[in-house]
Amino acid sequence: HVARVSADWTREQLNDRALSIIAKYRIDHHDDEFYLVHASPDQPDRWHYVLTPEEAAGAFVKLNERLCFYGHSHVPMIFTESPGAMPRRRVGHTFLPDPDSRYLINVGSVGQPRDNDPRACYVIYDTDEGDVTYCRVDYDIESAQSKMAQAQLPDMLIDRLAVGR
Repeated sequence: HVARVSADWTREQLNDRALSIIAKYRIDHHDDEFYLVHASPDQPDRWHYVLTPEEAAGAFVKLNERLCFYGHSHVPMIFTESPGAMPRRRVGHTFLPDPDSRYLINVGSVGQPRDNDPRACYVIYDTDEGDVTYCRVDYDIESAQSKMAQAQLPDMLIDRLAVGR
């Protein structure tokens, strides 16, 4: 319910030009080495969460590339494919991917984080060096909360900004 209220409010803020630009966005992008998708390689248009090793196993089945960068859950985490075993889940951290492994890399969120860290989170993938770097950025949370309150967004969304969950 609160997500719908937020989405509806956001849609009302966008003008026709912005909406037409967004309408052209693709739901995913394949590259030779990596795959970008909002939710999951398993039916990207169905908005599945990838939070558990079991969900990651289903996503790996649909993944052809070595690296997949995704979000949707707002939780920075990394799943590593393990032959003959469930994928291994770790908290998002800077690392150099093993060339013989495949990864599902949740990039976190620059808004509404869900990992008990209220800072904005994003990932940089260095295609030359091959490393994945998680970045955290402080921002004026109180100002963001004030603006959300003025827009009459749900208290739950406003309150959770300060605690990151």
